[in-house]
Amino acid sequence: MNLESGWSLDGIRKSLCHSDIIGLLYNQDKFVCGYSMYLLPEQKLNDHLFLWWNAVCLIPEVQNRGFGRDSYFQVLRFLPQNELGYFGGRTQNPIVMKYYAKIGHLFPFDEKYDTSEGQQIMDFLYSYIPEVQETALLNKTTGICKQVYSEGRLGDYPENIGKTERFETQLKSCGFEPEKGDTVILVSKLRN
Repeated sequence: MNLESGWSLDGIRKSLCHSDIIGLLYNQDKFVCGYSMYLLPEQKLNDHLFLWWNAVCLIPEVQNRGFGRDSYFQVLRFLPQNELGYFGGRTQNPIVMKYYAKIGHLFPFDEKYDTSEGQQIMDFLYSYIPEVQETALLNKTTGICKQVYSEGRLGDYPENIGKTERFETQLKSCGFEPEKGDTVILVSKLRN
């Protein structure tokens, strides 16, 4: 995997320090072409496990083929059945937003973080998720994190595609600028 076009070695080290579950994607030649890292805090939220997607990086040749989503399903195989209640992460990618919406009630799109349940989730994130704790410019209502990535927009993903417009429109109305490195914190309250 070429780090020049992906994450820095320091970024990978930092994510590894905050991850409990790590998966590697290999191609048929046994070449690593991607990774996913997850955090599973011991503390539960409303008596349910909370899975945080800490990091994902895929080489361009394997992007937009569902491998990131597949890593989530692989992780589910190792968790106690019906105990996972929340899945969260930080992203710029509208395709990822669409996936989170498909699996549950999505904060901040279906409900902002300024509601009673949204505030409870944000308090949990601040208490147990280092990636949230370390975010300096976080809007606690919209979940938008300003200027997180110094590189600006990360990844090679399409914009303005079917069924992602609601995310892009809502975020832009709140001042979201992925080209300036902005991200958004997503939490899906899962449908069990």
